[in-house]
Amino acid sequence: MRNEAHYDGEDTDRVRAPMPLGRMGRRLAEIAADNVQHRSIDLYARLAEVAR
Repeated sequence: MRNEAHYDGEDTDRVRAPMPLGRMGRRLAEIAADNVQHRSIDLYARLAEVAR
Protein backbone atom coordinates (compact mmCIF):
# COMPACT_ATOMS: atom_id res chain seq x y z
CA MET A 1 0.00 0.00 0.00
CA ARG A 2 1.19 3.48 -0.80
CA ASN A 3 2.15 5.61 2.20
CA GLU A 4 1.51 9.23 1.27
CA ALA A 5 3.95 10.42 3.96
CA HIS A 6 6.79 8.90 1.93
CA TYR A 7 6.04 11.23 -0.96
CA ASP A 8 6.42 14.59 0.75
CA GLY A 9 8.80 16.97 -0.89
CA GLU A 10 9.52 18.78 -4.10
CA ASP A 11 10.98 17.64 -7.40
CA THR A 12 14.76 17.42 -7.58
CA ASP A 13 17.02 17.11 -10.60
CA ARG A 14 17.06 13.31 -10.06
CA VAL A 15 13.59 12.57 -8.63
CA ARG A 16 10.18 13.77 -9.66
CA ALA A 17 7.62 14.04 -6.85
CA PRO A 18 4.45 12.01 -7.56
CA MET A 19 1.12 13.73 -7.88
CA PRO A 20 -1.10 13.50 -4.78
CA LEU A 21 -3.94 11.02 -4.82
CA GLY A 22 -7.21 12.33 -6.14
CA ARG A 23 -10.65 11.47 -4.77
CA MET A 24 -10.78 8.10 -6.54
CA GLY A 25 -7.24 7.20 -5.49
CA ARG A 26 -7.98 8.00 -1.84
CA ARG A 27 -11.16 5.87 -1.96
CA LEU A 28 -9.29 2.96 -3.53
CA ALA A 29 -6.64 3.23 -0.81
CA GLU A 30 -9.39 3.08 1.85
CA ILE A 31 -10.91 -0.01 0.24
CA ALA A 32 -7.51 -1.70 -0.02
CA ALA A 33 -6.87 -1.04 3.68
CA ASP A 34 -10.11 -2.72 4.79
CA ASN A 35 -9.82 -6.12 6.46
CA VAL A 36 -10.92 -9.11 4.44
CA GLN A 37 -13.43 -11.44 6.02
CA HIS A 38 -12.46 -15.10 5.98
CA ARG A 39 -15.26 -17.62 5.78
CA SER A 40 -15.20 -21.37 5.70
CA ILE A 41 -16.02 -23.07 2.41
CA ASP A 42 -18.53 -25.10 4.45
CA LEU A 43 -20.58 -21.95 4.96
CA TYR A 44 -20.91 -21.51 1.21
CA ALA A 45 -21.82 -25.18 0.81
CA ARG A 46 -24.61 -24.79 3.38
CA LEU A 47 -25.86 -21.61 1.69
CA ALA A 48 -25.94 -23.43 -1.64
CA GLU A 49 -27.99 -26.24 -0.08
CA VAL A 50 -30.52 -23.74 1.26
CA ALA A 51 -30.75 -22.07 -2.15
CA ARG A 52 -31.72 -25.31 -3.90
